[in-house]
Amino acid sequence: MAWFDFWGAYNNTGPYANVALGGGPGATGPFGVNLQPAHNEGRGRGIQFTDDGNYGVTFQLDLIGYAVTDDGRFAGNGVYVDFGGRYKYRLVIHVSNNNQASWREIYSGFIFSHPSNWTLCYNVDWQRTADASKWTGKFQLPRDTTHVRIELMGEDATLPHHNIFSIQQIIPDFKPWAVRRSGRWKSLNNAPKGRFLIRKGGTWQDKSAQSVGDVGKENQGKNRIRKGGKWVGQAQVGE
Repeated sequence: MAWFDFWGAYNNTGPYANVALGGGPGATGPFGVNLQPAHNEGRGRGIQFTDDGNYGVTFQLDLIGYAVTDDGRFAGNGVYVDFGGRYKYRLVIHVSNNNQASWREIYSGFIFSHPSNWTLCYNVDWQRTADASKWTGKFQLPRDTTHVRIELMGEDATLPHHNIFSIQQIIPDFKPWAVRRSGRWKSLNNAPKGRFLIRKGGTWQDKSAQSVGDVGKENQGKNRIRKGGKWVGQAQVGE
């Protein structure tokens, strides 16, 4: 599993800056925010995907709140505009089955709600906003998915941004084969140093990795199995 950059934003009010909820695996995140202080406390890692082996994918958000100027620069020690209410953020997810030529919505709903007297990074008590910017949800993706587009936006949205991920980022390539040990099949996908090679044209070719998009498809994938009289992409086997 890997973390990726992710962000969405709420529009500014009066003299205040915009508010971004963002994060990522690197030391510097969206709009130039220094993520190292957040990472040191286990916060602000971005977005991560975990699949169940059957296109059921858990989305995990781990974000921090911070101020951003209209020209896209991080502004430290920000605050929400305190109007006695709450700031709500909506998550919208689209999928594409044709390499982003068209999209279909599969989810839309509010996932975050912050009181207007809360602070932003790295003002006092910024951790409270960060801890309320964590979210986990599971979705069943269509098997022909090529890309997923995820948008996080405030009710008064600004700085529109599409967080787009390929299916290979969401469900990484895997090793489909297994070996029998102690009476049980052990997946070679759990052996990071192992490889599956084939001798062709006088050279060894690496056939270890299989794309999830090729599983079950006729004459697709580096690794195939005979099923129903056809050669189809091999699925992962073993524990």
